[in-house]
Amino acid sequence: MAGRSLVGVIVVVMLWANGCSVLGFQEGTETSSVAGGGLAPVPQGSFTPRKEFLDAESVAWIDTTLKSLSLRQQIGQLIIQWLPGSYASTSSPEFLEWAKWVQNDEIGGVYVSIGLPHSYAAKLNELQARAR
Repeated sequence: MAGRSLVGVIVVVMLWANGCSVLGFQEGTETSSVAGGGLAPVPQGSFTPRKEFLDAESVAWIDTTLKSLSLRQQIGQLIIQWLPGSYASTSSPEFLEWAKWVQNDEIGGVYVSIGLPHSYAAKLNELQARAR
């Protein structure tokens, strides 16, 4: 369940940070110029996910979770780090560096390169166990 929650936070923060219209801001938003001549929404008031995509319990969870994160943690959730798919011992310097990203920097996630499924499982399960 913790992994699912983390994924939810990552998706919401990324969509919010990018001004994605899938979830959208409250009606009445203004626009501002951005590089390249396009327009980006400028939210007025709080961020309100569109109800056709989420139930009330999910919206409440998102609001509570985002309010509980510091700015550093919110930014960290936007970072998805690449990891090699090969096996790495949990005591190896390489693995301990990845664990530091997850534990201290609270990155949003990882994606792994080509490797074997059991290597993925061992690595990802251990990193998930160390994640907040």
